[in-house]
Amino acid sequence: MKGTRNFFKFWILIIILLNVGCDQVSKELTRIKVELREYISVIGEHFMLTNVENTGAMLGFGQHFPPIVKRLFLQGLPFLVLLVLLFRI
Repeated sequence: MKGTRNFFKFWILIIILLNVGCDQVSKELTRIKVELREYISVIGEHFMLTNVENTGAMLGFGQHFPPIVKRLFLQGLPFLVLLVLLFRI
C-alpha cells in the first residue's frame, strides 16, 4: 500500500513539473519569436497567439506588490499548497 502511494505521488510530481516546464518554455519562446502585442494566426481566425506581458497574477492581481511580497505570495504560497496536498494523499 505504501509503495503504491509513493508511486502515485511520484507521478503527480512529474506531471506538475512537466506542466510548469512546458508553461515556462512556451512563454520564453513567445518572448523570443513574437513581438510585443503582435498577433500570429495559429489556426486561421480560431486561435491567435499574442505576446502580452502581465506583471501580476490573474487579471493583473498583485502587479503593484513589492517584489519580495510578489515572489512569496504568487510563487511561494502555491508551491507550499502543492506540497501540503501532495503529502496528504
